[in-house]
Formats: sequence, C-alpha cells, structure tokens
Amino acid sequence: MTTNSPQTAEEALVELISSYHELNGNYVDELEQPPIPLDFLQYVARNRPFVVRKAAVTWPAVSLWSSDYLAAVMKDSTVKVAITPSGNADSAVWNPADGKLNFAKPLEIDEKFEDFLSHVRRQEVGEAPATGLENKRLTVRENDNMRGEYSSLYSDIAADIPWATESFGASPDAINLWIGNSRSVTSLHKDNYENIYCQIRGRKCFVLLPPIETPCVNITDLEQAVYAHVGEDVCPSRRHSIAKLKL
Repeated sequence: MTTNSPQTAEEALVELISSYHELNGNYVDELEQPPIPLDFLQYVARNRPFVVRKAAVTWPAVSLWSSDYLAAVMKDSTVKVAITPSGNADSAVWNPADGKLNFAKPLEIDEKFEDFLSHVRRQEVGEAPATGLENKRLTVRENDNMRGEYSSLYSDIAADIPWATESFGASPDAINLWIGNSRSVTSLHKDNYENIYCQIRGRKCFVLLPPIETPCVNITDLEQAVYAHVGEDVCPSRRHSIAKLKL
C-alpha cells in the first residue's frame, strides 16, 4: 500500500493558483453598456476586472478636453507635480548612494499648470531633454484632486457613476485626475478602494494580478528615499533619515 506524501506549502500554493486560473481564465470581460448594480457587485465579489466601452462618451470632457482647452481653463492655476528621471511614480529603484534597493518617492513641486502641460507636450514629441529640470513629470496629488486643485474641470465629468453609487450606497470618496505622457509609469501596487478608471485622452496599459497571486509578488520591506535636484535638499527635517536620490 502506498500513500501520497503531504504537499509542501509551495506545492499547495501552486495547485491553488493553477486551479484559480483554470476556473477563471485570463480574459477581461468587455461590456458594450454599463452593468446593472447586481452584476457590478458580482464582479467586485469575485475581484474580476471588466471594461465598459464608451461608458463616458456623454461626458463633456470627452469632446472638450484638448491641450488648448485644459490650458485655457487652468491657466492661472498652480498644481502639484511629481518629477522623476524616468517617469515612474512611487517605485522600487536602485540607489547608488547606499548600494541598496529603495522605495523612492518623486520630487514634488508646485508648478503653473500651463508650464506643466507645455513640458509634458514637448517631451512627448522629443523637444524636451530628459535631464536636470527637464525630467519626466506627472500630476501627483491624488486626494480627491478633481474637487480640489482641478475643480475648474469638475463640471466636465460626471459627479458619480450611477450603477456603482447604487451598488455601494454611497458616492465616490475621491475623484482624481492623472495627466502624464507615454513615459509615465505606475509601479505595482494594491489600492484599498474599488477603482473605476475612465480614459479621456490617450491610452493606458494595465497589468493586473488577481489577489490570489499576492504570494508571488515577493513583497519586501524597503528603506524609503526621495528624489532631489543635485545640491537641493527637498526632505523636511522630520524625515532626515530618508535617503535622497539625485535627478
């Protein structure tokens, strides 16, 4: 009589992940119209993404938002801007100063919106160098910025997503606007919210992992660092222990 050896934790995990993919597949549902609240909640319960084509087509932003329009509406506004050498936001990078992998945050500056937008446009067509003060830029403040520093544009979008609001019984906690170019990259992360992402201009590529694959991500504690211009200390004194990466 033979008996099977007990599975190791790694073998059990591999089997679990394989079974998940066999049952769920690698596809993302593409819907031609918004889901009803009950269907939406089923996606949420199963942690499954989906795409709704032309879901925001009636928003004024879809027809109005061009570079010229944004510059005109936001002309005199100052916004928070993130700067890094390669266009990445918060991310793990090699720090030559200490020879370690650090979790690096971008340098944040206040900049006139029209100057920020001009830089993003020039860099996209190759007119702006990628060194020094001309490093990659993207908007950074995510604390409900559409009802804050971008409130001038708020009337161009929907105040909520009706089928999501009905499902959760509440309006969105935050509505955020991101602006960048083809060099803008968001590192692997997990949000504590259910996100609905509306692409108004351009495109964004997503790489999505199901929660069951969290053990495969190799989560590691890293020392924090922030980027700084050469010779310019941008770290507040209360964060003096955080390393600085040069731009």
